[in-house]
Amino acid sequence: MDDRDKSELSRMLWKISQLRSVEGKRPDNAYLVINIDEPYAEEVVDILKEYGHWGHVVDINQITAVFENETLLLPESEGDQ
Repeated sequence: MDDRDKSELSRMLWKISQLRSVEGKRPDNAYLVINIDEPYAEEVVDILKEYGHWGHVVDINQITAVFENETLLLPESEGDQ
């Protein structure tokens, strides 16, 4: 990345952190890893399912992008058409 790209990425990460704070969330994501061999693993999965955090979840804020000839291609949004 050139300096402009680095600056833009830094700005976006700062903005995400600030918006997460406004929503009462931690500024940065933190993850919990559970060993599936533990006797309580199925209970954890059940809790995740109960809150809708297990399996494929459609999130309109996420997109799929691909690289083609060293270029990042983003799908067209409805506003681009």
